[in-house]
Amino acid sequence: AEIVRKTINERESWFDKDKVMIASDARHLAVRLLGDCEHEDVVDTLLTAMNDDDAELRRDASESLARIAEKNPKLPALENTWGALVTHLQTDGRSVRVACVRALGALAQRKSMEVLTDSLSDKEPAVRSAAIEALAKIAKLCFANHPKRKSAASAIQAMLKDNENSVKRVAALALLDLGDGEAVHAGLDSIIRSKGSIGPVIKGRMHSLRNEIVFEKQLVQVLTECSTSSERQPVFNCIGDIYQPRAHQDRSLSS
Repeated sequence: AEIVRKTINERESWFDKDKVMIASDARHLAVRLLGDCEHEDVVDTLLTAMNDDDAELRRDASESLARIAEKNPKLPALENTWGALVTHLQTDGRSVRVACVRALGALAQRKSMEVLTDSLSDKEPAVRSAAIEALAKIAKLCFANHPKRKSAASAIQAMLKDNENSVKRVAALALLDLGDGEAVHAGLDSIIRSKGSIGPVIKGRMHSLRNEIVFEKQLVQVLTECSTSSERQPVFNCIGDIYQPRAHQDRSLSS
């Protein structure tokens, strides 16, 4: 509260009140700051802000709830946020929907699986990407040995055919993080065949691949399936990105 009051006083001296809505600006700042507070009454305040007429304030409130849930998903008051998050996910604007999906993923509740799966068909790529990440997180945390984990992996695997490359990339990485057999191979195949420097991304997820031999075999298999040099180039880039540092390290040790 002290920070908000100080901000208002400073901005009153900087700007013409007729040109800048200081009070509105302060409301946004206050809602964003509340995302760093893990108190029951803060959650209630953010829920109230989610019903405000100001779309940006609703987005800020949703993002603050997501931050609180990421830090303390077991906070009792968060149980009361699920219905509001789902409602705004289904009815609000793009930025609010993205924030709601993030919050649902952070809450990591089993009952969110269905609504997040539905969000995979959202018209906005940013919402689809956020839904993929949230779905993978819940599947991994809540359904370790459950058929719904495989169902989530299948739904994410289908997103490898999305029209947007950014969504396909998020889906592929989510499959690697899930680490579920066939889904992992599908994610690897998508990434290997993509363009750009993806070696560092793969290296950071080697734990999901169980061992490098499996990955090496898949690289070779994809390479043999390529019929043109342009198709083979991304695979060679991948091999270089991942194994060149290791080769350099081996030479250093031998010397």
